Amino acid sequence: MEWWGNSYQFAAPSSYDTDAQNWITAIETADGQALETTTKDAYNAFIVGLKADAQWSLFQLLVVLAGARTQAGALKAAIGPAQTGINLPTAGYNRRLGQQGDGTGYIDTGLRLNQLALNNSSMGLWVASAATSGVGYMGRDDTASNTGETAIYRNSSTLTGRHQSSSVITASAANTTTGFIGMSRGSSSSLSFRAGGSTQGLSYSSAGTSTSANTILVFSRDTSAGSRTNGRVAFYWAGQNLNLALLEARVSTLISAIAAIP
Repeated sequence: MEWWGNSYQFAAPSSYDTDAQNWITAIETADGQALETTTKDAYNAFIVGLKADAQWSLFQLLVVLAGARTQAGALKAAIGPAQTGINLPTAGYNRRLGQQGDGTGYIDTGLRLNQLALNNSSMGLWVASAATSGVGYMGRDDTASNTGETAIYRNSSTLTGRHQSSSVITASAANTTTGFIGMSRGSSSSLSFRAGGSTQGLSYSSAGTSTSANTILVFSRDTSAGSRTNGRVAFYWAGQNLNLALLEARVSTLISAIAAIP
């Protein structure tokens, strides 16, 4: 790392994927210092792997809330709009584990609910530690009828949610489930919900494209205080229909590499 005037300049290894390097540079600039080579290698391998799986182009939002030295760096999206922490506790950020919620703060992803394509969308996150209060992990309510709501949240015993529908998803995973949690829709009549290392195929019809310009949130499913959770999140995404098992494998490898940062 070198200092030039009022900005840091970071040397870029020529072997890194261009998109990975752009993301790494954004993180380092926000952090105000360089990342370790091992962390940058892990980020690069993640991006290269997503491209090898033909899934990179399917993301509209891709954020890794771990690895960066600061919360500001962690909020730099690999893909998507600028991320905004709303009362998000800086003390809750751990670069090896992710961002801990406090039941008050949340992240505004800047991606609108109505930007998710009807019958071709996905959403999910990596929960490092399960929430014990609040209900909303990620997503957003739609209108009073919830016609286009897409969200992952908790009820009294299981994980649940909605996906472009007012009907509640009946998932089999417990509300204490950690790790990869996601859902993906490629048709109007069915939905894949993955948690606890297995994918549940659900007969679950969509109701229509959301007309809401509400932005998708993390650590919440709406702006009400009761919705906000205190779990720890290390990764989240939204985009088109994709292979959940392939994505989980890539995220799992990344999370393990970051957890091993000395």
